[in-house]
Amino acid sequence: MTFDTLIADVASHGVTILLPLSIIEGPIITILAGYASRLGVFPIPVAFAIVVLGDLIGDTLFYLLGRRGLRRIPANWLSRLGLAPDRVTSLSEHFAEKGGRTLILAKISHSAGAAVMVAAGLARMPYWTYLWFNVLGTLPKSAVFLALGYVLGEAATRLGPSITIGSLIMLGLMAVGGAAWWFWPRNTPQ
Repeated sequence: MTFDTLIADVASHGVTILLPLSIIEGPIITILAGYASRLGVFPIPVAFAIVVLGDLIGDTLFYLLGRRGLRRIPANWLSRLGLAPDRVTSLSEHFAEKGGRTLILAKISHSAGAAVMVAAGLARMPYWTYLWFNVLGTLPKSAVFLALGYVLGEAATRLGPSITIGSLIMLGLMAVGGAAWWFWPRNTPQ
């Protein structure tokens, strides 16, 4: 699907296409919504409300996957994924103490967002607390990408691959750091 096709679809179908697209893909669609606002398809406040709502719906789906979906996986499979009961307890403690910070950092980094949101659900973080911190992360992030699309127009959509590559690099670095932390021997009292 090309950029011109997306703009034409958004212009002809409006909210009925922008909302589902913003649930599935965040920054690139938010940039597109900013450009569509510049072209007069939506007023900027409407585009902002749609992309924020779509992002929060997507966040809720990830949360529910962790909260309800992973619990249906057999225990031995969860253990193979590194999610043994003691690890889930540790994850729950982390989200109880530092859940808000973790969610906002995941929102800003974009690359670890889905994994962190699923983990928050698995850790049984209270939903309204989870949603509050996601709103705090989503509002400025959506505003920046919307403004980028509005100001830079079609040129900003060319940044999509760069955002994706940057996110993948960030995810790789976070995965290496997480693996090092996970497997690094800990000094335990004897």
